[in-house]
Amino acid sequence: MGPLANSKLADFIRRNFLLKSLVRGVYQIFIFPFTRKGVDVNIGGAGKYRLDYIFALRGYDGFGDKHNAGFRKWIDCCRDKKIVFDVGAHIGLYTIPAAKAIRQDGRVYAFEPGAANRKYLMRHFKYNNVSNAIIAPYLVGEESKKEQLFYENKKTDPMNSLHPKKNVWLYKRVYREQVTLDDFVRWNNIEPQVIKIDVEGAEYCVLKGAYEAIKRYSPVIFLSVHPKQLGLFGSSAAEVLELINSLQYTAHNCNGEKVSELDFGEYILSKKTGSIDNG
Repeated sequence: MGPLANSKLADFIRRNFLLKSLVRGVYQIFIFPFTRKGVDVNIGGAGKYRLDYIFALRGYDGFGDKHNAGFRKWIDCCRDKKIVFDVGAHIGLYTIPAAKAIRQDGRVYAFEPGAANRKYLMRHFKYNNVSNAIIAPYLVGEESKKEQLFYENKKTDPMNSLHPKKNVWLYKRVYREQVTLDDFVRWNNIEPQVIKIDVEGAEYCVLKGAYEAIKRYSPVIFLSVHPKQLGLFGSSAAEVLELINSLQYTAHNCNGEKVSELDFGEYILSKKTGSIDNG
């Protein structure tokens, strides 16, 4: 069976929920003994990375085609940088390529408060021989505090949040330490050059808590905007854009076009006098 036929079969399986569940179950039972060091997954056409076997059928070959449209630009922007932040790191889909792209003496700080997500994040670091990334197990917000209520799924989930959008019963109430990026930068005496923020509606809070660091160091920012979830935090896409403007930043879509309003999707923010390759 050729590559095209394999691709069509994989697409068919992903679209058929029952078949996908059956195939995934069989795969996990019989393939697991042979995948203790992960399996090769082509993430968004950016190359093959080793992920846990449970992610083999998640369709990550198309990652970056929709909501995460800035993925490939992210990798290019991280190239030869020294300090990179991945806020909302999940299982490392942005973190690992960034760790491979930065300077040899650089660091990627992966902020991920979810326990299940962190388990796979650490596993993926090991599978990919990543030694220049550090997991920061914190929530990131507008103020630093020792305890912040957080809803997390016991399974790996990119939708963990302070304010779940739906199916609250799936999430466990836990408390996690929360930091601002301003405090984190000051405590660690570091200067972020590139920041990715994907925080399911907490965008305004994270930017507000990073205000001084952004003003001082002018990092390029890859921002995922979630208008519906922003409302759960008492904010809006319009307020996020107003905050961006107050930082003297410009928002571009992932085609490099300047935008005057924010919708659901990923945007690249840079100093008004610079380019998206700033920093």
